[in-house]
Amino acid sequence: MSAELKPCPFCGEVPGVAPSGYVFCMSPHDCPAVQIGTSVEQWNTRAPSPDLDRLRGENERLREALTPSGATKDAYMGEFTFTINMGVGDDGNDQMMEGTVPWTTVKEIMAAITKRALEPQ
Repeated sequence: MSAELKPCPFCGEVPGVAPSGYVFCMSPHDCPAVQIGTSVEQWNTRAPSPDLDRLRGENERLREALTPSGATKDAYMGEFTFTINMGVGDDGNDQMMEGTVPWTTVKEIMAAITKRALEPQ
């Protein structure tokens, strides 16, 4: 194969070439081009979506927001709280206790959201 393959116009991943010579996307992220088989010439001449750069940027920001790191920990710690009713106090009023959702729980939620987002529809 003499022509260099351009990245997938849908997700930006590196494409692959089947033994038949057809090009397809090798993205692990459920890209629609995984199902497309086309020639190298057709692959390289398809026009990308005019929103491609915006969508790639949005995708990157969402992945960063859902990846546990020092930055996300700083951003999310203290962001989520819960209230527990401890019962009625001696004064007859409800005794409420407020807590902060632990970082381990926030990471578990982030992992569940990411897993769900990457599942095939």
